[in-house]
Amino acid sequence: MKSDGEPEFYLVRTMSKIQRQVYYSGRVQGVGFRYTVRQIASGYEVTGWVRNLFDGRVELLARGEPPEVKAFLAAIMDSELGAYVRNVETHDLAAPAETDVSAGERGGKSASGGFFIRH
Repeated sequence: MKSDGEPEFYLVRTMSKIQRQVYYSGRVQGVGFRYTVRQIASGYEVTGWVRNLFDGRVELLARGEPPEVKAFLAAIMDSELGAYVRNVETHDLAAPAETDVSAGERGGKSASGGFFIRH
């Protein structure tokens, strides 16, 4: 409240969320990659999932505000996981509606809120 009794209004600016799909190749399976990624995700405001693929790669889908997603993905490469990665393939996807984010993740448990390991 202002001193004259009028309510104060604050302008809150929100960014559009992005959704990024990333494929990691190299020695990325059998080294705790998915579990480390989930742990790293707990430090960022991102949602999504990570899973092993049959061809030996790891697929990750991250969603959030652009600075958070970019910082999260950079943190993965700056961690010990970066030594196992030989190639990174990144695709920007259309961000789904807020209610669609966890449609494929229901029933899973996550230590980092909205970031899951898919099997």
